[in-house]
Amino acid sequence: MSKAKNTLRRDRTTFEWAILAVSVAAIAAIVAGLVIASIGYESGPADLRVSVQPDGAPTRFVLTVTNEGGATAEHVRVLVRRGRGSVEVELLAVPKGDVEEAFVKIGGRGRPTAQVQSYQEP
Repeated sequence: MSKAKNTLRRDRTTFEWAILAVSVAAIAAIVAGLVIASIGYESGPADLRVSVQPDGAPTRFVLTVTNEGGATAEHVRVLVRRGRGSVEVELLAVPKGDVEEAFVKIGGRGRPTAQVQSYQEP
């Protein structure tokens, strides 16, 4: 009976061993990547940076909001002031590590300033 079992089993070819080695290496690489990604995962609140740059027209500016934090910010309200004038801009979402831009038209004199008034985390 043991001879019959041995005759049914054949030796693996070099190609089959190579495919097995490549498959095991690929699975190990995926697992290692997931472990490294979970270790390096940044959690924490959103860290919003704002800037206002001229857009060529005297009353039009580009508002840039950058999220350098570890969470997405939703319903971001930014107050832009220039002289006595002010405009409030709301952005629906600024994902972590992303940049969102909006055009702002505001009168007044001087260089505009921008400040985040509020945001929500999902």
